[in-house]
Amino acid sequence: MKKKSKNIPVDKYIKVLKKFPLKRVAVGVLIFNNKGQILLLEPSYKDWWTLPGGVVDEFESPTKAAVREVREEIGIKMKMKKCIAVDYLKYRLKNNYTDESLQIIFLGEKLTIKTVKNIKLDKKEITDFKFVDFKDALKLLNRRLSNRLKGINEDYNNFHLLENGKRVY
Repeated sequence: MKKKSKNIPVDKYIKVLKKFPLKRVAVGVLIFNNKGQILLLEPSYKDWWTLPGGVVDEFESPTKAAVREVREEIGIKMKMKKCIAVDYLKYRLKNNYTDESLQIIFLGEKLTIKTVKNIKLDKKEITDFKFVDFKDALKLLNRRLSNRLKGINEDYNNFHLLENGKRVY
């Protein structure tokens, strides 16, 4: 008896894939100086400070996006040490539009005094940077990113799964 193939034809598989929702993915990178302070950036297009990072491009891995965003925003080539959190974010905008995304937080390399002096901001996108303590960062970031950092709770050794900034496990 001939064994039945379990593979479906590629064209049928693609039709199935097209029915699934696509989620936007963004990355943020926690970067510390030698005093243990967090690097924050002041974007030209937002009213609050943020972490280095941004949206993951189509067919780009989150890790490569994190490396790219750090290089673009502060001019430093950096490896990611590890992924420390994934936050499923769902919220409603004022016009009743519901948005959702996956926000991935990486831990970047610690910056030395020399490296900090070599920071070159992308002036079109980033107007300033500073290093701040964890509690001060929570006050300067927008509510969603602040909640995400609260969910991580200064535990950079373990992985955190979050939903709207609240720890799932």
